[in-house]
Amino acid sequence: MAWISGEVYAHTYIRARLRVEVTGQGSNYHDLTAYAEYRRTNTYSGVTSGYPSMDISINGDDATIFSNQYREIPGNNNNWIVFGQRTVRVYHTSAVTVRCHFGCWQNAGWGANYFTNNGAGVSADVDCGLGALITEIGASLSNVVSRSNDVHATIRWTDQSGAQVHIACEEVDDSGNFKSLIHQWNNQAGRSGTTYSLSAAERLTYDGKNRNRIRWTLKTVINGTETYFNVHDYDYNRASTPSVNTYPGNTPDFTVGNSIWIHCNRQRSNMTHQITVAIGNFSKTISSSATDNASWNTADDKASIYGQNTTGTSKSGTITLNTYIGSTLIGTKTCTINANFNTSEMTPTFSNFAYNDSNTTTSNITGNNQYLIQGKSTLNVTVSTTNKMVPKYSATGSTYYFAFGSTNVSKAFSSSAAVSANLGTPANAGTQRITVKALDSRGLATTAYKDIPVIDYATPVLKATITRLNDFENQTTIKVSGTYSPIYIEGVEKNIISSVQYRKKQSTSSSWGDWTNLTYTASDGTITVPNLVLNLDNEIAWDFEFRTTDRLETKTISGSVQVGIPIVHFGANGTIGINCVPSGTTKGIYLNAGDHIFQQIYPVNSIYESTSSTDPSSYFGGSWTQIGSRTVGSYTVYTFKRTA
Repeated sequence: MAWISGEVYAHTYIRARLRVEVTGQGSNYHDLTAYAEYRRTNTYSGVTSGYPSMDISINGDDATIFSNQYREIPGNNNNWIVFGQRTVRVYHTSAVTVRCHFGCWQNAGWGANYFTNNGAGVSADVDCGLGALITEIGASLSNVVSRSNDVHATIRWTDQSGAQVHIACEEVDDSGNFKSLIHQWNNQAGRSGTTYSLSAAERLTYDGKNRNRIRWTLKTVINGTETYFNVHDYDYNRASTPSVNTYPGNTPDFTVGNSIWIHCNRQRSNMTHQITVAIGNFSKTISSSATDNASWNTADDKASIYGQNTTGTSKSGTITLNTYIGSTLIGTKTCTINANFNTSEMTPTFSNFAYNDSNTTTSNITGNNQYLIQGKSTLNVTVSTTNKMVPKYSATGSTYYFAFGSTNVSKAFSSSAAVSANLGTPANAGTQRITVKALDSRGLATTAYKDIPVIDYATPVLKATITRLNDFENQTTIKVSGTYSPIYIEGVEKNIISSVQYRKKQSTSSSWGDWTNLTYTASDGTITVPNLVLNLDNEIAWDFEFRTTDRLETKTISGSVQVGIPIVHFGANGTIGINCVPSGTTKGIYLNAGDHIFQQIYPVNSIYESTSSTDPSSYFGGSWTQIGSRTVGSYTVYTFKRTA
């Protein structure tokens, strides 16, 4: 990049100018080299003796330099010739002023005033040595960029009638190729020393890759014709932005125990990075000199990471990226990460518990409290301090959940005492499962279970039949049988039938007789009772109750026997009964003495209707009187009443 001044002259064909180049630079300085140049603009073939000299001043540091190569300006030469130069290092603390005064010795044929008498010269102001442009119409451009993300340029130019200055700030890629127009200022003629600012937000709006290479352009136009165009690139050293690459995709989430890649997205190949990860109060420097990326095996630090959150299964954190060029810190950027815990290795340790039948009645029957009896035992489950859950990675115990059948009980964890739960009575027989889930403060659980034997049990069952001989006589036979649950424990029957009894009373009585033992045998779940024969008055109905008792329950059933009923009965008073005794019963068929069967069907004052007008006495006997008739459809219905 060069600053090229306008031209000065002492003769129509002798010109001079100042050119300033950046010939070296560091992080906070530039080396500026100033060149004094001459040329001729005509075709004069001779040599002009000028003995030119120059006084170059940079920030007030003056030095007069005589040309070492040329004492004369060659003829027929329209090219610029360097007659002298000097270099000064300037630091980025203030504006830089470069001035040059030209002179020469008076020579025959030239006249009195060349460059000497009036100190003719040119000068340029340069801000902070980051580069400037001086156009052919006397405009200059310089960039000033702090270590923030803001960018600005100060533009200086010399007014010229009819000239316009157009200024633009553009985004380019790392190869210098145009990407987008960030901002443009048109028709700036008439301005001088104006600063044009571009904010970080405005710049990044057009920066899809979050890169920071900026190009300033300056163009002059006179009467619609472009007379000058130049550009100045400025590579802003942006702090790198960290990102996390996790498997299977690029997300800020990762599972603790896996290796992850931390990408630096650096802008310059000479940048290095210090990478620090922080999760809660855990902090670790992953690398102090990473270039493009660094790998972090999170398994090495899982204990420290897990310990940061004892009430959940994830923890957010931050990756901090310090960007350096050499030992200079360019800047710091961060990104958020989320550590998902590998719950499979964090669940509490828990594997055993105890249980027993806490009902002493049933445990005395089985002789072993590890057996339960269906519908009778009481299941108690205990987690001892020896078998208590052991939480991992700084978590604490929370709750035990006990489950058996449809019963669920929760109990708080204790590290100093046994924890017990009453799970009630087993509803089903066979192998049944007890489940105990141990839950820690993170909500992670380990489940243990045991399959236990539940012995089938049902209340004893009795059946009884009571029958009279020929369903009529006094001799009455009672048959009793039943079943029970033997409760086998390791092949040994533990349940017994202690008694089978009955009692009776007349059906019309409210008082029962005493219980009477029946002879019986009970084995392998079957109750056998020999038939019992009783002599019961067949004129009386009897009620019975039967009961049996095993080691757990008593079962009672009832029965009855009715008055004896003959198939056909002829009474001494002339009554006749069929399947009944004609003594007022409503069962069977019976005739009192002197009764005709139709007299019972149609007693006196009965009504009889027929479509026949024949007197009913021809069918049923007795005396009948017709009391009316009516028409029903095409028929006449006759109504008769029995009178005797």
